[in-house]
Amino acid sequence: NVGIGTTGPSTPLDVRGSQASSGILTVYNSDTTTATDQLIATMRGTGIINAIGDTGLYLFVTKPASGNPTVTLRAGGVGNTNLAFRTSGTDKMTILSDGNVGIGDTTPDALLDLDSSATTTNVFGLTNTGVFTGTTTSSVAQITADSLTSGTLLYLSATGLTTGKGIDLVTSGLTTGTGIAVTASSNAIDSGQLLNLTSAPSAATDTSLSADIARF
Repeated sequence: NVGIGTTGPSTPLDVRGSQASSGILTVYNSDTTTATDQLIATMRGTGIINAIGDTGLYLFVTKPASGNPTVTLRAGGVGNTNLAFRTSGTDKMTILSDGNVGIGDTTPDALLDLDSSATTTNVFGLTNTGVFTGTTTSSVAQITADSLTSGTLLYLSATGLTTGKGIDLVTSGLTTGTGIAVTASSNAIDSGQLLNLTSAPSAATDTSLSADIARF
């Protein structure tokens, strides 16, 4: 075993230090034309990168006796640590220790929180280019809340909308079936509303508002 910064190395190469403002180990290749891997870690066990501590990073592979291996990236040890993915100097996606995931939001308050300041592009896009032949149990997009007894299943808010449409559903290829189907059994909703369309009092008569409240 070779030790750098320690007289008792515990691995074939053990590098230790107490640098507060600089790193302990630097791997640098000045040749920008090569496309080969810069750092290769070949493993036979489970752990690949183990940064010990509550704020460390742990990358390991679990290989079961049968089936596919699982690669796990873990932030922190036993403490509460968030995991951020950063590009161009800003955090683009954040996973909090409680499991909430934020895209464009570093403090997500929902299981999936999307936040964008885009003005000309979609905030959320869902595209299926295949020929979907789903059944009653399979859908391109599905929201299931079978245990919901009160409150709202789907809430859409567009308080700043002055032109355009709140919801635009185009089904030019629909020959059989239903564009929108809202079904409730006799006891599906204990309290609340199955469908609620709300507009400001002046929306129906305001000539400057060219958006549809609802169109059938």
